[in-house]
Amino acid sequence: MLIFRVIYMLTFLYLLFPAIQAAKDEYAIRVDFPILAKFASGIELTRWKSDLPLSIVNSGKLPVVMHENVDLMKAIFSSKDASRVVLRFFAGDWQGYKSIKFSFFNPNDHVLQVRLIMTDRAYNQAKSNHNDRFGQWLMIKPGWGEFIIALNDIKNAPTEREMDLSEMSGVDFYMYHLQQPLVLYISKVELLSN
Repeated sequence: MLIFRVIYMLTFLYLLFPAIQAAKDEYAIRVDFPILAKFASGIELTRWKSDLPLSIVNSGKLPVVMHENVDLMKAIFSSKDASRVVLRFFAGDWQGYKSIKFSFFNPNDHVLQVRLIMTDRAYNQAKSNHNDRFGQWLMIKPGWGEFIIALNDIKNAPTEREMDLSEMSGVDFYMYHLQQPLVLYISKVELLSN
């Protein structure tokens, strides 16, 4: 009987572990806010979806020296018509903030043309067209770079409505028609109040 109890308890703990991890990550999302994405632990990669595997790399292993030691997400965009890396699990109420900042490291020797798309819950539920969301090309130069986008620009991007900044649901990065896979490192995504 004891062996069955031990097996039962181990099975129960094994099945409970994903729920504990999800609760821990949900708590971390709330504690880190207004940072939407950083890469201090591997669990943060579960908030992202990608065509190819994602990983965390320390900036000390990159060819360019940075003044601080940070962890980055290594995103590989595949050589197909449209390759994506998308943030899907984050705090979606952006009200009260002025802008969003993206920090990147481009290890390539040329500018990367990345399409940034942001959506809210209304867009996702209605399966609307591309005029009903925010879209902007980011020209990411070699080395370290940042982009800051005003939330008012995001709010006013749809042609027939305002984006609901209280229910943001997607931050997507796309590259199109690549001849070979390309790497881009994402350092941080955060909301700014000024």
